[in-house]
Amino acid sequence: MKVAAWAVKNNLWEQQPINAMRQLARELSRAAKQVYIHDENGKKVRKYHAFRLGDQQPMLWADIETIKPRVNAS
Repeated sequence: MKVAAWAVKNNLWEQQPINAMRQLARELSRAAKQVYIHDENGKKVRKYHAFRLGDQQPMLWADIETIKPRVNAS
């Protein structure tokens, strides 16, 4: 930790922005997974759920109380 602090202080290393955004995304994801509510039967369920709109779409999070089911048009 001391060597790392020294390197940062002397501008010998800095975190790359893309890595910082990935780290933040992981932390937000972990936080969202820890929020629970109770359904009408008293069962504990996650409040936020991850989903994608397509293959290239990044993961999105939605509140289970407001999200609507997606119907596949076949």
